[in-house]
Amino acid sequence: MGKYLTTDLAINLGTANTVIYTRRQGVVAHEPSVVAMQERLNGSRVALHVGQAAKAMIGRTSEQVSIVRPLHEGAVADCDLAQMMLQHCLQKAGSRKKLHSLRFVLGVPAQCTAIERRAVIEAARAAGARGVYLIYEPLAVALGEGLDIREPYGRMIVDIGGGTTNVSVVSVGGLVYNKTLLQGGEAMDEAIIAALKRKYHLDIGIQTAEQLKIELGNVLPHCTPQRLQVEGTDAAAHTPCLQQVTSHDIRDALIDSIHTIIDAMREVMGQTTFHRI
Repeated sequence: MGKYLTTDLAINLGTANTVIYTRRQGVVAHEPSVVAMQERLNGSRVALHVGQAAKAMIGRTSEQVSIVRPLHEGAVADCDLAQMMLQHCLQKAGSRKKLHSLRFVLGVPAQCTAIERRAVIEAARAAGARGVYLIYEPLAVALGEGLDIREPYGRMIVDIGGGTTNVSVVSVGGLVYNKTLLQGGEAMDEAIIAALKRKYHLDIGIQTAEQLKIELGNVLPHCTPQRLQVEGTDAAAHTPCLQQVTSHDIRDALIDSIHTIIDAMREVMGQTTFHRI
């Protein structure tokens, strides 16, 4: 793994966020993987904002402006926009090196196809990389946690991303088994939106749902309930309203997703035969 540890930039090009890391400085860029596009009269599209500025426009755009994610379910869906996202994050990182002298190591999903891997490489090269190296994301997670993946022990990695959840086992420097669920943090946000609309007739946006997930999300059965007052819209009257939401509300919204992940973990454990440490 030595070549990865000396690479100039380590990049997580994720469905929800793009993160850039260097050995000396740590995380130097962390931006939402979002681009705001405006459609012109001739049918062409132009990028208005990228990253955090584009995410702030969600739910506030005109008919001519759309919010686009360059990645879908962990894979590059639009190579040009992925390149734009990378270049934006590189500017945020403020590297003093010229882009053509940089080497990138990028994490890719364990289930990605050769075509999807090629799309990542092309986006990185178009963004200015001199060299591009790919590593399976479960291995990158294990290394980031300081695990010695060369040992002959099975290490389970559960990576809940924006568009997917991966349950993997790594051992002896490689990926032993992987199961991918086509749901992640974004599906949880949608579940929170649906649950609050059912219970309180409250309409909220995706960013409010994400905030509730982060601040109140807790699926433990006997936790002390926490509360947060939320601004939204009354679904019947279509007027602004305030509603107090509890951690129990969020737990009820997320519990099905959590059970699905737990079932996947049990399945992966059943497919591997490592001894306990």
